[in-house]
Amino acid sequence: MRFKTLYTLPAALLSTALAGGAGQPQAAPLKLSQDTHVYACQNGQTVQVAYVRADTAGQGGPSFAVLKYRGQSYGLAEAVSGSGARYVGHAGLNTASGLEWWEHQGEATLSTFRGNDARTTSTLLTCKVAR
Repeated sequence: MRFKTLYTLPAALLSTALAGGAGQPQAAPLKLSQDTHVYACQNGQTVQVAYVRADTAGQGGPSFAVLKYRGQSYGLAEAVSGSGARYVGHAGLNTASGLEWWEHQGEATLSTFRGNDARTTSTLLTCKVAR
């Protein structure tokens, strides 16, 4: 299942928010796009993921994922990967552990890691995009 949303913030609103007031130089509009997918995982579990991308004046920008897993939402930042899309972040305010979501061609893995080292993970779920 897939949903797509596009948000555009007016330049005046964005520049006022970023510059701290009116009368500041105008920034290019920020466009946010969102693709939401539902993944079917082991033991009948599901994970809903919203992939959010920012674009300023066609220059691209940061990308992140918002996962809904077991009734909780987690915001994960894009991370380096050899292939596919990889996102990591701490599990809320708890910096003792974190989550990694790694998706490639409709298949994904949800893993956990300890502390700030996302290089060593333990797999929680393997999933496939629901069609």
